[in-house]
Amino acid sequence: MTLCRICEHAATDTSTGVCRDCMNAYVSRLQWLRLIGMPTLRQVAYRQVDLGEHAARSGNTGVAPIPLRMDAEQAYIDVERDLQYLAGRIGLKPVGHDDMERPRTLRDWAWILPRLILRQHDLFALDTAAGDLHALTHDCERVDGFVSRRAERRLVGVCPECASGEDPERTPVYAARGERYAVCEACGAWLDLEWVRLGYLEEAGMLHITRKRADAARWLSEQSGVRVTGKMLDNWRLAGRLHPRHVEGRYWEWDVHELLECVR
Repeated sequence: MTLCRICEHAATDTSTGVCRDCMNAYVSRLQWLRLIGMPTLRQVAYRQVDLGEHAARSGNTGVAPIPLRMDAEQAYIDVERDLQYLAGRIGLKPVGHDDMERPRTLRDWAWILPRLILRQHDLFALDTAAGDLHALTHDCERVDGFVSRRAERRLVGVCPECASGEDPERTPVYAARGERYAVCEACGAWLDLEWVRLGYLEEAGMLHITRKRADAARWLSEQSGVRVTGKMLDNWRLAGRLHPRHVEGRYWEWDVHELLECVR
C-alpha cells in the first residue's frame, strides 16, 4: 500500500503519492486565498473595509488616521511572496531568482493563484509538497486573522467532511454575518455555509419549527445573523416565499429551508 507523503494515510493517487484528502485541503486553501483571503486582506490593508478592528486614532481630532494598516500590508506582501516561490517551484513563467538562487514567479497573487489551481498535480508531485501545504496553511491562518470578524462569529454547524471521514469528528464551523463560504480549520474542506447550516438543523430534527410569528423571526435572526422582524415574515408569506402551516392560536409551523432561503 502506498502511503500519502503528507499525512501518511493511504494515497489514492499513486502518480503523486498524495491522498485525496490532502489534495482537497491543498486546493481549498488556494481557492480561499484567491476568492476571499487576498482580496479582503488588500481592502483591510488600505482601510477600505471595517472588520471591527480599532482604527488608530489620535487624541487630536485634527490629525487624520494613517491610511495604510502596516501589519496587514506586511502580511499581504509576505503571503504574495510565498505564492511566488510556490509558483517558481513548478516553473510558472516568467521566473526570476532571489539572492539565494531560488526560483520565484514574477507576477502577483491574482495571476498566480488560478494557475496554481490548474496545475495542482504539479504541486502534489513536488518533493516539498508536505512542507508547502504546511506553509500554505500557516499563510491562510495569518490572513484569516485579519479578514475575519472573530467577535461576531456564530456557530453555523458541523463540518460534513470531518463528520464523514475515516475517523469522524464533529468539527464546529463558525462564520460571520453575510458569509456564504468558509474553509474548515481542521480538514481544509471548502464549505457552503447554507448546506452546513441545513445539515446541522436536519440532524437536530429541526426541518420545521413551531413558533409564534415574533418567535420565528427571533429564531431566524439568531441562526442567520441577519435581523428579521415579524413584519418581514408577513411580507415573505404574502410574496409566496413562505408557506407556514397554522397549528393553533398564534402558533405556526415554519419550514426551516424556506426561512433560511429568505435571508440568503
